Amino acid sequence: SADILKDIDDDKKKMELLNIIISSSKKMQNIITNILDVNRLETRGIIPKPQKIIINDLLLQLVNEYKLSAEKKLITLEDNIIQEKITIDTDPELLKQIIDNLLSNAIKYSFNGTKVKVLLEKREQLLLLKIIDAGPGFSKSDMAKIFGKFQRLSAKPTGGEDSVGLGLFIVKKICDILNIDIRCESEFGKGATFILTIKI
Repeated sequence: SADILKDIDDDKKKMELLNIIISSSKKMQNIITNILDVNRLETRGIIPKPQKIIINDLLLQLVNEYKLSAEKKLITLEDNIIQEKITIDTDPELLKQIIDNLLSNAIKYSFNGTKVKVLLEKREQLLLLKIIDAGPGFSKSDMAKIFGKFQRLSAKPTGGEDSVGLGLFIVKKICDILNIDIRCESEFGKGATFILTIKI
């Protein structure tokens, strides 16, 4: 596409080629980033650098960052986060990577014109963070391998986005490092809810 672009004068055709280049570059970047993350997790390991953070602020920051990509698919990104400021001791970058991946997936797999919800609840000494999508959900066979490496599940991105099959594997590995419990609740055809249980 870049080679062809050099010899084209038509602005419309140029934009089409530029969009192909951008899309392909993003896909390749995603693949490389995921493979490097897996290599880091499986060979060198990751040593968390915990610090005190307000989880409400981190969540609202990520929700705001994803509103534009949600709007492109006419998806409403709704947050229901408790007002009480909750401080936790964790590695903010690793926690951000977990939530970023789950939010990205929720938008990627939800159908156009639907709603993605982010909920944060406090239950005694635990926080429950729920990310609820409006996608096709997972079959029983999907659920058995959902956090596996290089797993291609039956659900497909609804807007032509790419999927490498490593995202949820990485999420589970990082959750284990941070001592966060993660589980998925889903009924085929009725979306999926990912639930993180975080100790306060």
